[in-house]
Amino acid sequence: MLLKKLGVVKGPDSDQVRALASPFYRLHIRARAGSGKTQTLAARAALAVSDENLTPDQVLILAFNKAAAAEIKGRVKKLLNDADYENARTFHSLAYQLVKPRNKILFDSGESVSEREQSQFAQKMLQRIINPAFREEMIKFFRQELAGC
Repeated sequence: MLLKKLGVVKGPDSDQVRALASPFYRLHIRARAGSGKTQTLAARAALAVSDENLTPDQVLILAFNKAAAAEIKGRVKKLLNDADYENARTFHSLAYQLVKPRNKILFDSGESVSEREQSQFAQKMLQRIINPAFREEMIKFFRQELAGC
């Protein structure tokens, strides 16, 4: 069996076999912790590359967090003997890769004023608004919103 050739030691259970044998290009795999999702995703990616003559870059695996993406990426690299596989990523990293912003993304990273880049940007934009009455109404609105949190 190809999975043995790829180095998958533990045999897949019936749910994993269905996921591996699925003819669909897009799969959504959900299962409890420790059920073999990572092994199944990595094996599915390796099978797609070997059986369907895809390049590793044509196989995208989306994971919920960085740790899961890194683990899946490592397993796919091992199964494929391909150190260049980089297409296991998080939803956020995929969005960033697709958008490729030219400028740095602003966010408030801490409590000190120097770490509040997004807030400082918003304040600069408010100062540029010519109509003082509009600016006051906007500030009043945001204060009310913050008070309700």
